[in-house]
Amino acid sequence: MVTAITIGNGKAITAIGQGNITLQTSSGTIQLVGVLHVPEIGSNLLSVASIVDQGFRVEFSKDGCIVSKLNTERVIGKKNGNIYFLTGLQEVALAGLAHAEDLAIPEVWHRRIGHSSLNAQAIERIKKSVSGFQLSTMDREVNGICDVCAQGKQSREHLTGERSKSKQILDRIHSDVCGPMATVGLMGERYFTTFIDECTGRIAIALLINKSEVFERFIQYKARVEKETGRKIKSQRTDGRGEYTGNQFPKYLTDNGITQHITPPYTPEHNGIAKPANRTIMEIVRCLLFDSGLGKEFWGHAALTAVHIIN
Repeated sequence: MVTAITIGNGKAITAIGQGNITLQTSSGTIQLVGVLHVPEIGSNLLSVASIVDQGFRVEFSKDGCIVSKLNTERVIGKKNGNIYFLTGLQEVALAGLAHAEDLAIPEVWHRRIGHSSLNAQAIERIKKSVSGFQLSTMDREVNGICDVCAQGKQSREHLTGERSKSKQILDRIHSDVCGPMATVGLMGERYFTTFIDECTGRIAIALLINKSEVFERFIQYKARVEKETGRKIKSQRTDGRGEYTGNQFPKYLTDNGITQHITPPYTPEHNGIAKPANRTIMEIVRCLLFDSGLGKEFWGHAALTAVHIIN
């Protein structure tokens, strides 16, 4: 089934499938019939008119949104500013869609992956992770300028020149701490730290409640990667913050034969691998927030959520 739909700006888009879904909310399930699958819409939209036509009653208040039927109530939304957002929704079960494969235009997948570059390598990674993945135009990247990327990825140019890159795994590890976040994570985290192998570019991320936990996280990281690779960490490059220069950390590095490289003060550009990695994570956060319309008060929680996803 292919159905044409006209959206608010007058553009006609296509629904490529129709079926029934079960919404698993925090207070129970809701069965919806005749739900349209529209890949070009970047968000899930719930039509009040359609819900009412199916015999439900919808009530909006300053506290949220309640859907009821046959004396059974389900809380499905909370008011945030002038908009009601769906909350408490868990996994959605789809049934009877005309097209089960995930068919979408490149711009939609560009948004789904946090406004990262949708090049050939990214498409291959998505294929391996998404069952039934299919892109409507496989031979091109997103064209034109993305307004959300322009807002979320502004930065000044790097000041460092070219330098030699490590040739062996674990020859040099770069690390940095990002935070504190204005909003704490689910377990009280306010920071995250990255450990990046210069040779492979592989990033390991750890969530922190306090910056003092960096030393413990490095010990855990060292034990894991050295066991996995059969090689030893030879050097580490960080800024001169106290979490890296306290008494425990330098002594531990010396005892384990690891050279510590400290960048000069007030020159974050000298930490030219760890800083951009943290920036990339935060760019994903900003783009997702700009895309969803949420405000800066959600930045901290969203950043730590993104770390969970990336890691």
